[in-house]
Amino acid sequence: MAIRSIAFLAFLSAGTCFAGELPQNYETAHAMWQKHITSVDYERYAEEFSQFNNYFRLDEKDGCHARGSDQVNLMLIITHPADSEFAVIERALPDTPTNKAECFRNSYEGLKTKAPPHFYHSC
Repeated sequence: MAIRSIAFLAFLSAGTCFAGELPQNYETAHAMWQKHITSVDYERYAEEFSQFNNYFRLDEKDGCHARGSDQVNLMLIITHPADSEFAVIERALPDTPTNKAECFRNSYEGLKTKAPPHFYHSC
């Protein structure tokens, strides 16, 4: 099933390049995301993440859609621990502080995923 009322806007690599500088709010993360959205690597990764999300029905698993009709936009802050094969969704920053947004935040934070292409470039 396709994502319904949640828009995945960002997959920021926040490993050693951003150590100590992880975005703390939606607006800051959105500004960082703007720098990467037109790259072919980003577009490819976003498509893969969308397929991963849809296959595992991540946006449906906790019943978040039933918590309101408002659209929720998230900035996913993804880090890649040096000792791990996988990246992890460190933070899911919503654009609005609603019960539905909090549900989605709890659903995504801590999930393991493929590292975004940004991790493959040196800082």
